[in-house]
Amino acid sequence: MSPRWAAKVDANQHAIVKAMRKRGATCHLLFREGRGCPDVLAGFLGYNLLIEIKTEDGELTDREAKWHDWWRGTVYIVRTVNDALDILDRIARA
Repeated sequence: MSPRWAAKVDANQHAIVKAMRKRGATCHLLFREGRGCPDVLAGFLGYNLLIEIKTEDGELTDREAKWHDWWRGTVYIVRTVNDALDILDRIARA
């Protein structure tokens, strides 16, 4: 039997995902994957975005930091709704 990882949801995750969806992004919640995997996979205007959601004072766990170091792509760290929408705005302007 494989170990079960505790899925911890940051308090701001719901609001951030809701705002991104309202802006037109599709969001698949990955936080249950555990093992340091980012919280959300978002699709927006043909781009795939891996997003780690943290509270204002939240830090990456050791497991998250190792995953981010291992991953050979971009992972955005988002702390507020405005952070998330800024990322979508940059993509829309590209």
